[in-house]
Amino acid sequence: MSTVISWCMDCGHDTALDSVPQAMPTEYICRDCTAAYIVEPSPVADSAQLHAVA
Repeated sequence: MSTVISWCMDCGHDTALDSVPQAMPTEYICRDCTAAYIVEPSPVADSAQLHAVA
């Protein structure tokens, strides 16, 4: 499982997001509030799109 540090819109601060094994597209879960985030490829080469989901 990989972990990234990123802004959580639900918590309102930087936090650790853990990847969900075998999720497609890549999904991350906030350690603090368990909000789910989906990362999808972006047309801009150096920035992925991060989407919050309920």
